[in-house]
Amino acid sequence: MIKKINIKMPYMETEGVDFKIAVKKWLFKNNDNVQKNDIIAEIENEFAILELPTEKSGKITIIKKEGEFVTVGDTLCTIDVED
Repeated sequence: MIKKINIKMPYMETEGVDFKIAVKKWLFKNNDNVQKNDIIAEIENEFAILELPTEKSGKITIIKKEGEFVTVGDTLCTIDVED
């Protein structure tokens, strides 16, 4: 059975400053197989670039495009995981 896992935008510490967050670069393409702990994307704001790891192994489906602004809690992609 296949289960979809949502990979969401994590909280980025910035000392209370409002800032824009964007998907800078996807390191995998749609339908690529990823392994647990692979870095799948780079997320950026005015202060830092965050590497986004995957929590599970499976097939990735990208939801947010490169350059698209996101907020904490937005689903960036899904991973189809065999249960």
